[in-house]
Amino acid sequence: MKVNDRPIVFDVAPIIGEGRTLVPLRHIFEALGAEVKWDASTRTVTGIKGSDKIILKIDSKEALVNGETKELDVPATIVNGRTLVPVRSISESLGAEVSWDDNSKTVIIKTNF
Repeated sequence: MKVNDRPIVFDVAPIIGEGRTLVPLRHIFEALGAEVKWDASTRTVTGIKGSDKIILKIDSKEALVNGETKELDVPATIVNGRTLVPVRSISESLGAEVSWDDNSKTVIIKTNF
């Protein structure tokens, strides 16, 4: 994965789930300039960037994006102790553009900042 042409290195490898790329949540949120909060009691993660707020519940296909419920193609999940999220849904919810380079098998993310 690259954000604004900068490679992002993960401590847990991204996975493909139902045709979607899932990446470690903290890495994608922080690469996009968002703060991350985890609530272990509800298994909920919140990403905040400026006035944008995304709330995800583990194993749910619903996300709350700026107070509006959005359907995810695949739910956030926990693998090897790390929360993985669908990279396109998260990135686009924070105003980024996402594309796929099939030759290098790389997710390309472009932001406005």
